[in-house]
Amino acid sequence: MKLRLGLVGIVLCLAALGFVSRPAPIWRFAEPLLPDPTLPAKFETIFEYTSPEGTAHAPAILPGSGDAFSVIWFDGIRESHNDVRILGVTFPDPDNVTEVLTRQSASANLHPRQTVLTLGNTIGDGSARLLATTVSLGGWAASSVSHLAGAKSAASQSRRLNLSPLLARSHLVKSPVVAMENDAHLLPSYFEMGQAFGVTAYLDEVGRVRGMSDMRGPNKAIQPMVVATSSTDAVALLRNFDPEQGPLMASWTQDGGQNWTAPTALDLPNPSAPVAAVRLSTGAILMAFNDALDRADTLTLALSVDAGRTWARGHVFGTEGGGDLRYPMMQVLESGRIALTYSTEGKSGIIVHVFTENWVMTP
Repeated sequence: MKLRLGLVGIVLCLAALGFVSRPAPIWRFAEPLLPDPTLPAKFETIFEYTSPEGTAHAPAILPGSGDAFSVIWFDGIRESHNDVRILGVTFPDPDNVTEVLTRQSASANLHPRQTVLTLGNTIGDGSARLLATTVSLGGWAASSVSHLAGAKSAASQSRRLNLSPLLARSHLVKSPVVAMENDAHLLPSYFEMGQAFGVTAYLDEVGRVRGMSDMRGPNKAIQPMVVATSSTDAVALLRNFDPEQGPLMASWTQDGGQNWTAPTALDLPNPSAPVAAVRLSTGAILMAFNDALDRADTLTLALSVDAGRTWARGHVFGTEGGGDLRYPMMQVLESGRIALTYSTEGKSGIIVHVFTENWVMTP
């Protein structure tokens, strides 16, 4: 017994030593990839898909080299059903829709082992792995964010992230990670139970949570879309999650994401829906959002030159009454073009567009 207690003490001491010896997080944003302003104005739709099962939703973009990139989404009979799987397609050769992740492969690879009942919003981690919303008990109120390796990778590489406060439960992801210095990333997440709020987690170069911050205020504001405007400054654009639908919300940081202002309302209507945004070569922010309080059948592009405080509207996708367009995702590609994807027809399909910064500026 004494020997066993001694070994436990040694392990705990080594763990504590390892924790304190790790270098402190560097709360500074890396320079983001920016669109190429010399490319001529061009817009094209490169992919349209309808789920044979019924639901295709929450697409995410995984950047590659040049014009290569992938789009993944969750697909199944309906959201939260146990048949939901993550499907994907790779460009510039989008002919084959492939299975990227299932609840069975996620269960087999999680360490320690646990049964995943369903999968939800899934994004890339900035490298080769995925950050997925997983449910092992209950529903979304008991969901977790899991850092998942591919189905053929070692189980020890996949684990549930420790995002407190309630036993790392009731957290979900939607928006892409933001590159930080030293190969770290800032993960936008959100806590959906009770007084819901946005969360950002500092993930070091191997994906360990090294710091947390949140965006609390009098309103419920979730699904932060974070855009860095300098090495220390960023804006988070948030979905208004209050029972009575209201305008989009925004929060700002001036210290690399260590602290955020309380979310405040923007002068933009929104039907309680998330947005997508990127920074342009001019420093302006480009956002795609549902521009109405009571419907989501169009997506509007808007530009801000003051770090997200005021916005000028531009191109519009969809037509009124033509079916909901939801959960946009936008990324700048290595080629300097911009990819935009979102779900269509009330979460039953996926569409992908690619365009240039000069097209955005064209009336």
